[in-house]
Amino acid sequence: MDARAYAQIKEDLDTKDCHLNANIDEKQLRSKVEDQFSEDLKEVAEDIPLVLLPKKKNVSSVLGDEFLEYSLPENSGTTPEFQFSETSTLASAFGYEKKKNMLEPMDSGATKMKDMMKKRRPVKSPERIPDPEPVPDEPKIEVVTIEEESDLEIDEQGIPLKPEMQFPVYNPLQAATRREKSKNGRRRKWQTLETELFYKLIKVTGVNFDMMSEFMPSRTADEHRAKYKKEYKVDFERMSQTLSSPGVLDSEVLEEIKKQDVENEKNRNLPLKMKQAQKREEAKQRTLKARTERKAAKAEAALKQNVEKKQQRAAVKAQLLARKVGKTEESQKYDTILCQKDVSETKFDYSPKRKTARLENTQEKLALE
Repeated sequence: MDARAYAQIKEDLDTKDCHLNANIDEKQLRSKVEDQFSEDLKEVAEDIPLVLLPKKKNVSSVLGDEFLEYSLPENSGTTPEFQFSETSTLASAFGYEKKKNMLEPMDSGATKMKDMMKKRRPVKSPERIPDPEPVPDEPKIEVVTIEEESDLEIDEQGIPLKPEMQFPVYNPLQAATRREKSKNGRRRKWQTLETELFYKLIKVTGVNFDMMSEFMPSRTADEHRAKYKKEYKVDFERMSQTLSSPGVLDSEVLEEIKKQDVENEKNRNLPLKMKQAQKREEAKQRTLKARTERKAAKAEAALKQNVEKKQQRAAVKAQLLARKVGKTEESQKYDTILCQKDVSETKFDYSPKRKTARLENTQEKLALE
């Protein structure tokens, strides 16, 4: 209890004919104070639900240091015990502490933030004003008039047509040329006979590709031009020789060109399966030709190696024979020289050489003595 509460109790006792005198004992005063205090607490506790307190406290511990004058002894068993609610004013005087729930989070800051977030109201964001859509430019409208002769003329007075509805006029001549170009493109390969005829035509016409296309109608001028560029890069020497040596067309060359054109036209008109079969046969022939050429080249190389080895062996044998012949000639010369010498002059000493040397040494020693 605070000092104010104690003072109020003291005043109440004074008003109830309990004047403090020197004759009154301390025990009587203490008993009166405790009785009055217990009555007041009972009146408060009857209307409020009771809550278990964590600790049992004395009146002296609650009232504080100022109540020490009238405090009860420590060993006295008459200490009042009361239970107070969380909302009562006396609970704060007794130092009541609320029980902690283990399920609640320990961090009080987190709970406070949660409460604040619950209380906070969502702020309405201002509505975004949409950007104005770009105004599309008006399409250019062409005014067309259709005459009886199906000719088109642009005029201010007529039927307005949108650009989406304007389609190109179909021209069959342009479509035909376009198809020919697509067929006669780079996919068409030049055969060996065609390349030879191409070189023969260059001798006559030179670089005039339009004239070449007239002689060889199966190929266009653009194809002749592309072939010229390719051959100029691949086989420059042959191209330079053909251009430097002009010639005249013979009847034989013209017949060959015509035959080649006829064959090309036939190949064009053939169905796709026949063309594929021909290509396969040509590929097989090429592979067979390449194999035969490789085998012939290998055989020629093997023959050359065998001939070279045989030549090397023959040279070695000749050297060995020459050495043997030289030795025989030297031996024959030496024999002839020995035969020419006189047998009388030559003295053959059949005694061993060691003995002759010893004898000579002994003779010399004796002579010196």
